[in-house]
Amino acid sequence: MGSYNAGPNAVNRWRAERPGMPLDAWVEEVPIAETRGYIKRVLRSYNTYQLLYGRPAKVPAVKSAGLSPASH
Repeated sequence: MGSYNAGPNAVNRWRAERPGMPLDAWVEEVPIAETRGYIKRVLRSYNTYQLLYGRPAKVPAVKSAGLSPASH
């Protein structure tokens, strides 16, 4: 999700630098403000979708490579 905005492998690299950090805390550590805001919007939309359709919100896996703009 964030690699489209920050470049390939950026999210994987940032996650590897902080293994085990909860996603909500990790997103605050994303060094590029635009990417940080983008990831927050994606996660907010994901959680809203989960709430609307009656499924418990789960933290999605953070993926970085292979995403096209249409898959956001």
